[in-house]
Formats: sequence, structure tokens, C-alpha cells
Amino acid sequence: MSHNPICFLFFLLCTLSLSSQSENVAGYLVGTDGNLKEGFIRNDKWLSNPDHVFFKEKTSSALKKYELRDIKEFGITNGVKYLKADIEYDISSHDLSRLTETNAPNYVSKKVFLKVLIEGNRSLYEYRDGSLLRYFIGTKQNIEQLLYKPFYINRNEIGHNRRYRQQLKNALSCNGIDDEQFLNLDYKKNDLVRIFNTYYDCSNQSTSFTDVEKRKGELRLSPLISVGTRTLDVSNFSTNLQDIEFESQPTIGFGIQVEYVFPFLKNKWALTAEPSYKKYTNQGFFDYNNIIPNDTLNISYNSLEIPVGLRYYINITDNAQLYINPAVVFNVSLDSEFLYRNGPNLEVSPSLNLAASIGIKLRQRVGLELRYYTLRDLLSSSFSYTARFNEISLIGSYTLVKR
Repeated sequence: MSHNPICFLFFLLCTLSLSSQSENVAGYLVGTDGNLKEGFIRNDKWLSNPDHVFFKEKTSSALKKYELRDIKEFGITNGVKYLKADIEYDISSHDLSRLTETNAPNYVSKKVFLKVLIEGNRSLYEYRDGSLLRYFIGTKQNIEQLLYKPFYINRNEIGHNRRYRQQLKNALSCNGIDDEQFLNLDYKKNDLVRIFNTYYDCSNQSTSFTDVEKRKGELRLSPLISVGTRTLDVSNFSTNLQDIEFESQPTIGFGIQVEYVFPFLKNKWALTAEPSYKKYTNQGFFDYNNIIPNDTLNISYNSLEIPVGLRYYINITDNAQLYINPAVVFNVSLDSEFLYRNGPNLEVSPSLNLAASIGIKLRQRVGLELRYYTLRDLLSSSFSYTARFNEISLIGSYTLVKR
């Protein structure tokens, strides 16, 4: 019976691997010659503005890499849109420890893909490169950065160059928008999108494209393997059987991580469940009633372990995220036994316990985490015995399916 869970997991992994092409979504690109191509784009859910995209036409079976020099525009159907542009943007840091002492921007020129937030006779664009975030306004004549720059006036005072407010006031002039609405604008996406929408409503014009942040969660399925060490102490309260402290044993587990990333709070929160199969065997020696020396207690603990928890992600780079993951662990015994050679056979009934993990996720695919478990009692239904079981594990996972 102990081999059945492993066979089932192997079958499930084979099934999952056949379903791993879920990231190719309907999209298009416009070449430098102006020709529109429709097909499928690999949706990498870019944290920073990309400098390339993988695309295949409907009649093609292979993805092809397209770079800035190859295309003018690309987009995902009913999703994001990127437009190639030559821009000047301020590279001054907004980090308080690296602010300059001048309000003047430090412009550099670059050819990039700008993310389109609103498109019309007045367009709003976003450019993100790691921690650097800049917004741009586009007209029929040109594309210009909306300038915001914090700087040190002196050691204890910070000033703010908020020229973007005047830029927007000049570009989005309409009788229904008063000066106070521009003066209260923060350099944030929601504020900027709101003033653009106000302008279009006021001027009775329509946009040709609006990037709507879709509130959609994501389901991820990841096979996992764990290696760790387990300890066990068995005590009784009603007989002369000696307490037994077992030597720690290495253990290996196999399972599936099911994760649902919530569609709010910037997709940083997720619900996780990780059914996994583990096997633990050990043997302890003791004196029975101080009469029979070297008696034995044989342990065979086969379990389906199901930690259910809440995960919080912390972005550290474009391709790496730290996370913490507290969980409640449900434990199901599978044909397990506590067998004394000259004593009672005990019913294995594992209790609930808790776990806490810290891990890292690379490229939203590869996961590695360290997990500590609190004590669980493997003989929770017994009034005379306790079996204090503890574990610490290193867990590796790889996401095959994201939907």
C-alpha cells in the first residue's frame, strides 16, 4: 500500500507536464514595416518593461524572439499593450539614502517599450526598470516624461520637484477641471489615470485604449520534493514501560503544491495546500518493566501530510521573490503501527500541528523553502501514551501549471 501514493504522484506529474503550455496567450505585434501579425504571445507577466517578446503566428508551431529593432508595438488580446518609443527620462534615484542636492533632472535617452495605460489624443504611458518608475504623457507631437524628483534642500529637509502637475495642467486643459485637482495629484498610477479619465469625460472625447487592471487570480500547480530530519519521543503514564527517545532519522517526501494567488494587493498573497506522502520508520530499545532487557518498539509511520496556509510574497528583483508561509498541518495516517515486541500495539492517530516556512521563488517557477514544524502527537487518541514527533524540512518545487 505504501507504494500507491508515489505511483499516483508520478502519474499526476506526467499529466501536469502535458498541460504546461498555458502561458501562450492570444496577442499581436506590429512590425517595423507597419504590418500587423496575430498569433500567440508568451505572457511573462513583466514586472519591468520588457526589451523583447516571444511570439508565434497562428500558422507557426514555434515561438520566435522579437526585439526592439524588430517591432513597433505588441499587445495581449484584452490585456496589456506596449509601444516602442525613443524617450528621455530622469535616472535620479528616489531612494532617500541616494537623493541629490539639486532639483534638476538627470536625463538619459533610450529606446524602450512603454506600457500603454491610456491612449487617445492625450496618452499616458508607464516605464518601469527594477525600482525605477516613470510616467509619460504623449501627444501627436511627442512623448514627454512627467517629471517628479525628490531632492535634499539640506541635511534635514527634502524638497520635491513636481513639475508633472504643471505639465498635466497644460496638456489636459478643460473648463470642468479646476486647478486644485492638479495641485492634489500624487505621482501615482491611480491618480494619473484618474485625471486623464476626468479630462476625457470633460472634453467628451473617447480613448482608443485603456489598460484596465483585471482582478484575476492565478492557480499554480507545482510538484515538490522534501528532505528533512524527524525526531520522536514516546512516553507513557500508566505502566512501567520506559520512555524512549529515538534517534533522529532523515526523511524524503513527495507531493503537489496547490497555490491560489489572490487577485488583489498586487498579487502578493496566496492560499496554499500541499498534500504530500512521507514515510518514517525507526526502532527503539528499552527494558520492559525493568525485567526484560532490550525490548523493542518498532515504528512505521506512513502519512499523508496536508499543510494549508497563507503565503506572502516580497519582491526583491524582477526574477526573485522571498516569501513567508505559516500553515496548519492536517495529518492522515496510512497503514501505520506502533508495535511493542512484549507490550501493547498502539493505534496511530496523529494530531494537528503548525508549520512556518521561509522561501524564495525564482522566475515564478523554481521554489526553495525551509520549513519548521511544531510538535504533533502521533498517539493523540491514547490516554496513556504520547508520541512527540518533530520535523524540519527543506522543500524544492517547480511550477508546471499556471492558470
